[in-house]
Amino acid sequence: GSADVIDTIFFTKERAKIYDFTKPYAKIEVPIFFHKNISGINDISSVKGFSIAVKKGDACISIFRERGIVQELEKYNSYEDIVKAAAEKKIRMFCIDKPPALYFLYKYKLIEEYRYSLSLYTGEFHRAVRKGRTELLTLIEDGFSKISDKEYATIDKKWYGATIPTIPGYAKYIGTILSVVVTIAVISFFLNYFLRIQVKRKTSDLVKANQLLRESEERFRVINMSALDAVILIDNTGKVVFFNPAAEKMFGFAAAEMIRKNVHSVLMPERYKETSTRGFQGFLQSGTGPAVGRMLELSARRKDGREIPIEIAVAPIR
Repeated sequence: GSADVIDTIFFTKERAKIYDFTKPYAKIEVPIFFHKNISGINDISSVKGFSIAVKKGDACISIFRERGIVQELEKYNSYEDIVKAAAEKKIRMFCIDKPPALYFLYKYKLIEEYRYSLSLYTGEFHRAVRKGRTELLTLIEDGFSKISDKEYATIDKKWYGATIPTIPGYAKYIGTILSVVVTIAVISFFLNYFLRIQVKRKTSDLVKANQLLRESEERFRVINMSALDAVILIDNTGKVVFFNPAAEKMFGFAAAEMIRKNVHSVLMPERYKETSTRGFQGFLQSGTGPAVGRMLELSARRKDGREIPIEIAVAPIR
């Protein structure tokens, strides 16, 4: 009740409970500004964990709360107080309407220190009155509708300024400047052309290399999947990383049961576990033991518990 009208106010669900709004008359970006040393800020979820300065009562607070960002908010009395805090290195991230943010960043010589990569949202300026004061709201709408576009343009020129006209004394430099620009453009054209050729050649080589790799991997897969002999690949810790169909048939285990299992503990008969120098552990140690390069005759345990004789060849893959 202390004022009749609030201007430059954003519409929110909470405010709609106590205010009636005019039609919007301007769109305003509301970015998240962050210090140039901070990277990776590309959506609202990426600001979680950072302290974010906001103005008390600002509409952006509701947006943050909807995304579960509450504890991170540090509230100030005004936009200028926020930028002052940034100048004093008390904060490194803040959310302010873009026009006043740029104004204060220039004023406090921080324009080169801060970046923004996303707009939290685009808000619309309204004028608002206390809910139920429809006559006052109509009066405001009618009054502003009487201001012509020409009058608005005059107001904009006053506050935004006009373009500085070209100073005639600089005209003598135009030819030199154009020559430099044309030279740079020509150099850039040929450099760009050369780089495109190089990129095209490298891309072609990479595509061919990838195709050969895919063909090689496919041959490896087909050969081992169709082999009549059991083929088992293990890593240097003894865990199975490949178990072909012939191995499934020989040992009774499905490949899914063996992958990431320790080959010693699953396939080694119990009697080898005490004296394993000639058992699985003896020939599958590091690919450098006595078994490498020759055949070994051993016994192995199937899934049903039976022991079967096997002849095994060991080869390291580096």
